[in-house]
Amino acid sequence: MSFTIAGAVAGQRGLPKNTKLLLLMIASYANDGGFAFPSRRTLALDCQVTDRTITEQLGALEAAGWITRTERRRPDGSRSTDLIRIIVAKLQPIDLVARAAEMDAEAWKKSPAPLEISAENPAQTSRHEPINEPVIEPVEADLFQVAPDKPSAKPKAEKRATRLPDDFEIPKEWIEEASKSAFEAGLVGYVNYAAESLKFINFWTSKAGKDGTKLNWKRTFVNWCIKAAELATGRPAKTATGQFFRAMPKVDRNSRGETPEEYKARINRENERSKDFR
Repeated sequence: MSFTIAGAVAGQRGLPKNTKLLLLMIASYANDGGFAFPSRRTLALDCQVTDRTITEQLGALEAAGWITRTERRRPDGSRSTDLIRIIVAKLQPIDLVARAAEMDAEAWKKSPAPLEISAENPAQTSRHEPINEPVIEPVEADLFQVAPDKPSAKPKAEKRATRLPDDFEIPKEWIEEASKSAFEAGLVGYVNYAAESLKFINFWTSKAGKDGTKLNWKRTFVNWCIKAAELATGRPAKTATGQFFRAMPKVDRNSRGETPEEYKARINRENERSKDFR
């Protein structure tokens, strides 16, 4: 790569952007004499265009006198990449001093208007407003001082399951919550909550092992009462979408000692009654 030719190509003005990009890519492969032989596919990938576009732009550069192309052949007679020569004499020399002065002049025009020097601003000699920054006094650091450790965040205490106390009594709020939940589940029937509370306490206080511990005893009592309401009404509870929590239990006719006719008649009666719950 010739940095001299690449810099001269980059400084040219008046060229279309696609043409200038292609000429710059050719210069990246050229030597100091301006000779290069990249393939059209390589140039298309570098410029992110199609091969057809590269062919058209190469023809335009050659017609404008920026490059010349010479066909090359391999020993077996097959076609190889063309030898491209950049016409160095056509490149305009770059005056870096003049270019920098021009850029400074454009930046000067866009800067704010100068401020007048007065007694209030005797030190104002630039075109920009002064920046008043606080003076930070240097602090002598102790190289052997060890920074204190940051207190580590306390981990959240996990909620642990507990057992029901022996002297526990069911609060009134629990019974109201259980009655409300049973009603919302579509279970309208008589439930003796006093008896259910006593059975609940006797069952869980006598439960041994980890099976006798719960995370939320209130929810456990509500579920206990919902199951009691299911037994009282003879139907399963419904969810908020109207679906049943569980299917109706199957009954083995042999456990009742029924004849096949009695069993069939009872099943028909239960099917008719279950239509009201669907």
